[in-house]
Amino acid sequence: MKPSEIRQAVINFISSKGDDGVLASEMGRELNVNRHTLAKHLEILNGQDILIYRQVGMAKLWFINRAPFSSMLESDKVDSVLGTIFQEVINKTHNFLFVVDKDYNIIYMNKAAKERFGDNTGKKCYTLMGNKSPCKKFCVVREFLEKGKEGRQEHITSVDGKTYKVSGFTIKNPDGSMSAVEIASDITREKELEEELRQIKKIIGKK
Repeated sequence: MKPSEIRQAVINFISSKGDDGVLASEMGRELNVNRHTLAKHLEILNGQDILIYRQVGMAKLWFINRAPFSSMLESDKVDSVLGTIFQEVINKTHNFLFVVDKDYNIIYMNKAAKERFGDNTGKKCYTLMGNKSPCKKFCVVREFLEKGKEGRQEHITSVDGKTYKVSGFTIKNPDGSMSAVEIASDITREKELEEELRQIKKIIGKK
């Protein structure tokens, strides 16, 4: 197999195991790829943020990485420097960024989001809204992921006295599944100024 074919076979095989993870030894046997060649490709996929692993004793248990934005770049063209720059941009933006899976679990938060809301990685996204169940208004997961569709929507929401403009959209993961992304910007001050202006116009109109 060509290098790109081996890497795609690795991704497909790990995806077929769901969220259980796969040992390199198992992949090698099933894909008929020798240990050294497989290790090289696993390292490449890990460097591209397509795969992640968990250390289990002396071995590594490999998983598809559904959290970052490797899926937004073509896997055969990803450059490690570009990936690093992209991650820096995400972490230095003042907007709050979340990635959520089809089960409403938060699988990624950027630095700004963690500083504002705390690290809620692994928790249900709707708990940030103080809810015990999925939001009844617009929800990217319910509207798109549960239906297996791609889409994008913007909405305004309030949390802890703050007002946010939220852009929600879907992205494809390397294994073909989808995740939901929500990027929120704090527009509280803008709304306050709008209300102040409305009150001023109201007063002026009465005179």
